[in-house]
Amino acid sequence: MFRPAPGKKYLRQLQRLAPQAKFIYDTVDLYFLRESRRANLEKSSIVQRTANKYRRLEFSLATQSDATFVVSPVEREILLRHDPALNVHVVPNIHEATANVKPFAGRKDLLFVGAFQHPPNGDGICYFAQEVFPLVLRHLPDIKVYIVGSDPTPTVKALASSNMIVTGWVDDIGAFSESARVFVAPLRYGAGVKGKIGQSLAYGLPVVTTSIGAEGMSLVDGRDVLIGDTAEDFARNVVQLYNDQLLWQNLSRNSIEYIGSCCTPRIVKAKLENVFTEIFAPPTNAVSPTRVARSRL
Repeated sequence: MFRPAPGKKYLRQLQRLAPQAKFIYDTVDLYFLRESRRANLEKSSIVQRTANKYRRLEFSLATQSDATFVVSPVEREILLRHDPALNVHVVPNIHEATANVKPFAGRKDLLFVGAFQHPPNGDGICYFAQEVFPLVLRHLPDIKVYIVGSDPTPTVKALASSNMIVTGWVDDIGAFSESARVFVAPLRYGAGVKGKIGQSLAYGLPVVTTSIGAEGMSLVDGRDVLIGDTAEDFARNVVQLYNDQLLWQNLSRNSIEYIGSCCTPRIVKAKLENVFTEIFAPPTNAVSPTRVARSRL
């Protein structure tokens, strides 16, 4: 079961139809964590009520399933604090690192990628445009940022200018990743592991992000990415990385090594094989195990 809404709709029905089956709940990310952070940022009681509903639903689905998949150790810890008996496995996103990285000198400008039906992306790029980019332009007046992703909202479209290019959906993100010099991920809230960052690392394109953006990936500030949680720090990191060829080369090399250490298809395949072996192992006792009592969704 993939994400909370399908789980709510189908899990109990499928368990009745196939009582012998094993059920795995794939969280993708913890919705309640993301929405709680959004509520804090926006100071919204309405968003907090939504977060509370997701919290009850997601913990219920994890309890009712034979196993739960998360993408980071951070989210595994959160679930196990709620219920240490849960069977939770970390299964990272899959990326294939590029074998050839276009050099520093052949690159220019900044890149942001995000599907804008996902609210953290719109919030992040608007924050960047309003608070960070003006600081960057003081030092790099000719720089452009390419805002790439499906379904840009009217607010995002309104950011378009001579140095902020809103492309919408594109056929090939690789062309942008291979020409940009710095990838920016100015996320102020979210959960899980950010696919845009993993994808950029796989291209060897150095990343400037926030603590929220880097969460759950064991990325080290200054070694794998640059992290800035204020507009001033974020802008300073962008300017430094854009101008410092040695720093850029180190981060690019370390990005490829990071992806190769944890996220390749071969590594994730082996992890999944081990997880499935555990989940589908026959019971050691003679009595067929039964699932825990199911709480209402």
